[in-house]
Amino acid sequence: MSTVSPLPFQGGVFRDTRDENRWLRVSWHEERRMFVVSIWHVDECVAAFQLGTDDVPGVVQAFLAAIPTN
Repeated sequence: MSTVSPLPFQGGVFRDTRDENRWLRVSWHEERRMFVVSIWHVDECVAAFQLGTDDVPGVVQAFLAAIPTN
């Protein structure tokens, strides 16, 4: 039986546009001053990435730069 983790208190949850059972979770961990970006399938974490605060502006800029301007 899988254990469901609570939704992030600080962060967000985003559904994958291709599959209603896949989710991206972004959670802030104050004690370590970092974000964890994780991929979930149903109620199981299948991948996680720790992102330091210094890297956040670069990630945001990468997303913004990828949006077509026309």
